[in-house]
This record gives sequence, C-alpha cells and structure tokens, in this order.
Amino acid sequence: MSSYSEKIKRDLLDLYEGVYCLGQNDKAAVLFNSEVLKKIRYKPEEVKIALDLDDNLSQRKKQGISSEIAAIQTREQALEYFDGNLGVVFRTEIAENDRNSILKKVTVEELKHLYHLIFGIPMMNKCKKIDILYKIKEFCDNDKRTEDLIKNLY
Repeated sequence: MSSYSEKIKRDLLDLYEGVYCLGQNDKAAVLFNSEVLKKIRYKPEEVKIALDLDDNLSQRKKQGISSEIAAIQTREQALEYFDGNLGVVFRTEIAENDRNSILKKVTVEELKHLYHLIFGIPMMNKCKKIDILYKIKEFCDNDKRTEDLIKNLY
C-alpha cells in the first residue's frame, strides 16, 4: 500500500477520534445532528482495526487467498483445516469427481499459505496443488507416527 493511502487512513482515523471524543460530551447535540451522532458508535480502536482489515482483505484478494484460509495463523489451525477439508482427497473410497471438486475449491496460493504455517518455511514458487498436498500429508503421517512412538516411551 502506498504511503499516500496510509496517510489518508491516519487522517481519517484522527478525524474519527476527534469526533468520537466530542460525541461523548453532552454538548455534542448542539454541534451535530442526531443522525451524525448515531454513526459515531464505534470505538476508535475498532475503526483502526477495520481500516487495517480492509487493507489485508485487498492484499489477500491479490494473492488469491480466501478469508477463511487467511484467518488460519497457527500450525495447529492449518493441520486441523487440512485434516477436515483437504485430507479427504487421499482416501481411496472418494470418487474422482469429488476429489477434483475439492481440488478446484482451493488455490495454489492457499496451499502455499498452509504449507508455510505447517513447515515454517515458504513453498517453492512453482508447484502443483497435488504436490503441496502430498507434502502436507506426509508431514501429518510422520507427525502421527512420531506421536505414537513417543506415547509408547512413557
């Protein structure tokens, strides 16, 4: 985002904070009509977050990452999402049409995001969806095997 846009956001936030403070005063009804005061219902912190989220949303759209997957921020969340939504493509009982339908719903960028969260390193630029899925599946299989081995040590 350009610094010009950031400056506009900061100026809007400063204006909102000023009007919000005035709106908390009983004399605000003299300065503003009731319709304006009804619109000053959000705390400045909430407005700041909304401005930042708007920027993140446009960045996600550019990258091809849905808000559902972009909201995933931890390894545990990524593994849970994989198990619940993407891991089914490896089951032998799933039909080819169903497998293709699932693969169409996810983008390479989304899979790279999950990969980065799980492995802690970014994925190579040129990869196929299925290759990324296999790498994540292998990680999950090895992780489960390790947990089982450790469980037997105690």
